[in-house]
Order: sequence, then C-alpha cells, then structure tokens
Amino acid sequence: MDETDFQEPQIELAIIDCDSICYRAAAGAGDDSPVEHALHNAKGMIDKIFDFLDPETYTIYLGGEGNFRFDVATIRPYKGNRNQPKPVHLQAVREYIANNWGAEFVDGIEADDACATEHTKALTDNIISCIVSIDKDLQQLYGWHFNFVKERLFWVDELTAKRNFWYQMLVGDTSDNIQGVKDIGPKKATRILDMCPDEMSMIEAVRKEYQKCYGDSWLESMTENGRLLHLRRFEGEVWQCPI
Repeated sequence: MDETDFQEPQIELAIIDCDSICYRAAAGAGDDSPVEHALHNAKGMIDKIFDFLDPETYTIYLGGEGNFRFDVATIRPYKGNRNQPKPVHLQAVREYIANNWGAEFVDGIEADDACATEHTKALTDNIISCIVSIDKDLQQLYGWHFNFVKERLFWVDELTAKRNFWYQMLVGDTSDNIQGVKDIGPKKATRILDMCPDEMSMIEAVRKEYQKCYGDSWLESMTENGRLLHLRRFEGEVWQCPI
C-alpha cells in the first residue's frame, strides 16, 4: 500500500479511532497491574497525539453496542476468530477516555465507520482533517493520516486509497475473519493491482478473481465482502458492487 508524504499541514480536525488506543493501553498494563497503569498508558497516547498534531479541535470515537456486519457475514462469521479474553482493564480505560476527553460511543457500526463518515464530511467542507489510527482499514480513505505508534503523519492520495480497498477485497482481513479471495495473499494481490492504472481496471481485475474463486455466487460473495470491508462515508450507507 503506497503512502505519499507531504509537508505537514496545520490540522484543523483530528478524528481519533480510539478502540485501538484503549486496547493497547489496557493490554500494555497487564491484567495483574493496578488499573491506574492502564489509565496512565491511555493518557500518554492521547497526549502524544495532541502534542504531535496540535489540532484546532478533535473528535474521539469508540465502538458501542452491535455491528451490522455480524448480520452481513455468511462466508465466515465476522470476527469469529477472536477467542482471546479481553484485557481486564479495557472497560475502565474506555470509560476514562469518554469521561475525560468526551469520546463518543457509536452503536450498530464500528468506530472506523464513524471516523470515515466524519472525515468524508470534513473533506467536503474543505476542513483539513486527519484520521488518527493504526488500523490500515482506514487507509481506504484519502487524506491525512497519523499513526500514533510510529508517530508518523502521512498523506494517502485518492487512487492509492481506492487501491487499498480493492487490495483488501482480494486478501480479506484475517483480524476480522474475512476470507477475501481464497489463495490470494499480499504478494499476488499486489501483482494483480500493479497491472491496474485506474480504479475501473482494479474493479475488473478483482471481479475476475471472484468469478474464478466463487463461481456462480461470485456477485453475492463480492458484495458481502465489500459490505464487510467498506467503511461508511455517510450514515446508513450500504455498499453496492460497482459491476
């Protein structure tokens, strides 16, 4: 996934995907440690983001109750491979961030979707926004991104953002138990997309792989994976296969 660096701008709006921050803060403290250690970790990460970006304003999103993707998934259970217990202090960290930084809990979708929707609106309104996350899923959105672990601010252009999505459609997402196209891994997906100069050729190339893998059910399978992988640009959006 290509990323292009530019001169750093003045960020007007930082849009923070906080689920990964909470998990890292709680897991990093360890289950046997006092809860204060986990809260300290969370504060350190939030402070680092603000110190680096110095945004004029910010929003923080946390996943709430439910997720429409559980009903969409039929090829494999969505996130059905997550069997490990959650860190003991995870909920305490979530409440701490909500109480101290005004994080918003979103129901029925993921925090990623809320970030994508707000970022899309900001771009439309010519607001210089930056998505703060370590989740590569969000790189299907063009614009500014900040990886708070690597402390790296970078720009994703429109064509690269589209390519990132179609790359996911080929390889799937092991962390969320999304299959993609069987037997296509990162190297093969990269070779396929390297032959595509624009999004229409990407769509055609991905369609051919789904037809080979899924046969007569290729459209249903491609639509399902698209709805699992696509981040909503506006409230209630339902992804449609562009073929």
